[in-house]
Amino acid sequence: MVTLRSHTLEKTRRSSWAFLPQEIRRMILEEISRQRRWGCASAVCKEWHALIAPKNLNRLELNRASAEGLKTIILQRHLIRRIHLNIELPSYACRRCQRVSGLWEPAKLIKKALRKLSGALETWEPTDRITLELNVYSPSDPDHWFKNHLYGFNHEDDGNLLEKQKTWDDPKHGWVKGKQVTLPNAASILQLFKTISPEIAAGAKPAQVPAVKGIVIRRQMRRRINPSTLCILLERFPNVESIDYEPWRVLCHSLDENGLIYGRHDLMMQVLLRKLPQHVRSVTIFEDFNEQIMEAIRNDMDPSIISMSMQIETRRFTRSELGEAFAVKSRDLEHLSVAFMIDARDFLRSCKMLSDWPRLRSLILTAPIMT
Repeated sequence: MVTLRSHTLEKTRRSSWAFLPQEIRRMILEEISRQRRWGCASAVCKEWHALIAPKNLNRLELNRASAEGLKTIILQRHLIRRIHLNIELPSYACRRCQRVSGLWEPAKLIKKALRKLSGALETWEPTDRITLELNVYSPSDPDHWFKNHLYGFNHEDDGNLLEKQKTWDDPKHGWVKGKQVTLPNAASILQLFKTISPEIAAGAKPAQVPAVKGIVIRRQMRRRINPSTLCILLERFPNVESIDYEPWRVLCHSLDENGLIYGRHDLMMQVLLRKLPQHVRSVTIFEDFNEQIMEAIRNDMDPSIISMSMQIETRRFTRSELGEAFAVKSRDLEHLSVAFMIDARDFLRSCKMLSDWPRLRSLILTAPIMT
């Protein structure tokens, strides 16, 4: 049988990529772009690059070493919308998860990473509109008591976590045949939830970064950046419009001279709200709280220390003054969401003293009576 050459060429053409309708090609590229390790496909041709490159660059995940590499990105800056700075702390051995090694996380590595990032972004234009997410963790965090927590952006989509949990057998850290049979000790909890030293924001005047429009600190970052440190960090970003802040509830509260809980963290939050500039339009707060962790600290720490110098909450308390501070600030915002940090009833009572909300478009609050 003789096959005409023209017929063969026509058959080949019909089976080629170019013969597919544009809608089908786009659907295929959309599916490819969702797969892992397909980033290099953007170099195949201009059509592939136009769809895959923006998805590759839409979210950049950087570590302390690669932050300076942003300086080399010039032509594709407009494609970048989110930068995740993942700051890795040194590993630690079991002896550190068995004893309290200070309440502050040293600032040197974190400060250096932030300085590199600010230096790399300072020449970017305000029109680039970057959302910056910060995360701090140690590779040793999941090696001890808190194996069932996710750390760092690389592990967030770990769909095999439940399968991996079945293999955990580490009696020394409370895990037997995939089940946590013993609560963590106080030392390991305080190690994981350390407050980052305010020194990360100290020193010479840092570079200004006008391109950053949003700041995100999620609760997956167990190390804590307290409100006063956050307030100083925000000075680096003169055009920030949105703040997503998800701190963990303070583990140990100091007592004042009358033996009452001194809400220093809440007072710092009130100061932060007063200092937020007018160009901040959206504030989202989620204060996480784990009753089991608080109970574990209470049971493991020296009772005399707890009664004399500090108090540990086993249930959440709110301050009416902080609810009032959020009510006052809401008049300058377009969006406000506060989960668990305040009681909605305190907020609404304070609203009776205010006149109008010219900018506010959405409001989300919680109340202890509903949780």
